[in-house]
Amino acid sequence: MNSIEKEIWVREQLIDCFENPSLTPQFLLQKREKLKGKIYKYCPILDDVIDKNGKVQHQQQYAIENIENSILYMSKIKNFNDPFDSYVSFSMEAAIGKIVAKSLSNQSFNSSVVEESIPLLVEGILNDGFTEDEQSPNLSYLLEIMEDIPELLKWGDLTEEQRTAGMVKMMGKIFQDGISGKAEINDLATACSNNPASIISEMLRGIISYPQLFGVQAESLGLEQMKEATKGLKAQMSSLRPEISEAIKKMRDTINNTFYVACFSTSFDNALMWAHYANKHKGFCVEYDLERAKIDDDLLINLFPVIYTKKRAMVPDSLFNYSDMENIKVSTDNITTVDLILSLLQKSDIWQYEDEWRLILYDEIKKLKDSKFSVDCISKIVLGCNIEPYYENQLVELCQEKKLQLSKMQLAETEYKLIENPILE
Repeated sequence: MNSIEKEIWVREQLIDCFENPSLTPQFLLQKREKLKGKIYKYCPILDDVIDKNGKVQHQQQYAIENIENSILYMSKIKNFNDPFDSYVSFSMEAAIGKIVAKSLSNQSFNSSVVEESIPLLVEGILNDGFTEDEQSPNLSYLLEIMEDIPELLKWGDLTEEQRTAGMVKMMGKIFQDGISGKAEINDLATACSNNPASIISEMLRGIISYPQLFGVQAESLGLEQMKEATKGLKAQMSSLRPEISEAIKKMRDTINNTFYVACFSTSFDNALMWAHYANKHKGFCVEYDLERAKIDDDLLINLFPVIYTKKRAMVPDSLFNYSDMENIKVSTDNITTVDLILSLLQKSDIWQYEDEWRLILYDEIKKLKDSKFSVDCISKIVLGCNIEPYYENQLVELCQEKKLQLSKMQLAETEYKLIENPILE
């Protein structure tokens, strides 16, 4: 699955499970199937130190102790090595955009894609992001679209079916032109593929700036009404900025102090993971067999794929209830919970090589105590190719005692590849 597919799948499944808990086992079985029943955690073994007398001192190896005690150490979000990870961002302009979109009564904006474009448009208004050059490639191309699909100018008079047909026709033209190598459409085609609403917003910005070029009156689409509403809301939101900023700070503090995370990968032979998370291949990797975990185990219930993206996770739109601007409230409904979980799963795409799945727990989980979570599905230990003999012997004895499989990685002779050699089966 790519990131978009992951997000859609997790969102749909979580919403369904919240609305109908009897669907939860089906979701958990899907997770297990997608992971082929196994997840892996890379663990470091700390380097020995030399004391002042020149003697080797072995350090306490918490990773090995965790295997001995059948636990997972859960990290608080504030301790992540990536400061961007799960540190949700917030845009006052985007918030205003959402409010304007909801407050507009003009029925011309019934289409969901157009509704999604309004916040983007409002952000442009707030940041003076109008089209400044009448001859700009974007504006010229949008005019061309209007000539080819004139029904778009009669949006308010169209049925929902006609609007959908016009939108599909427009998207088809954009993609076709993009494929054909039309230089001026490259950026728009990319934007459209990532977020169809952005092309609508670009078009509306052009209409606002130069309605005469499009042969329409801006007020016929309610855009003047939008601009006026935006001005008033901008002033109102500015006065509320300290209050909203404080609410965001409290939310971040709550996230940092409430949620615990453990990170896993879908493979045990990733050379980068061995280098970064197992102390240059000196550590080991733990295999967890999800087939051994009970279907109602918190390990399965709270395990989700990480969603890699170029943009930072935003404070969920559903978090604040803006229906009463004098008394902004924090929502606690199921949709907000789903949005919050998804925001904690987002991570920069520079980490995509990790193919991470993330266990997200919170204080109320019974098997979680002092940041330690009990697990009973450890099935195998894989030793790094550079592990010190002292710790290798320790782990051999531990695996024999706990009846765990054991193997060791070695470097391939002619390829940049790690090969697994079984030791205990």
